[in-house]
Amino acid sequence: MFVKQITERPDRCPSAGVFKMDDGRYRYPTEREWWRLMGFDDEDFDLMLKEFPQKENCRSSTLYALAGNSIVVQELEAIFEVILNEDYATDFITNTTGQLQLIC
Repeated sequence: MFVKQITERPDRCPSAGVFKMDDGRYRYPTEREWWRLMGFDDEDFDLMLKEFPQKENCRSSTLYALAGNSIVVQELEAIFEVILNEDYATDFITNTTGQLQLIC
């Protein structure tokens, strides 16, 4: 069972998701599982694990925080697909920094 929000401290947040085990117990998802839920692959997680190594048998609040501060790329892409395919977008411009902006 999952709840809608991923937070940087799933063990302290009442809205955090948990996995229900076959024996009726619950457990918190691992850092790697959170990263997978956010759309990252294991190679991305392994690169961050090198930057922020975990202590043995300890959770890494940094790796949870990085997943919690992310956005699921596939969901964002799907939102833009709807906007672009439904012709909501009327114009694209580039601002002075070179960043593309969608004007609706």
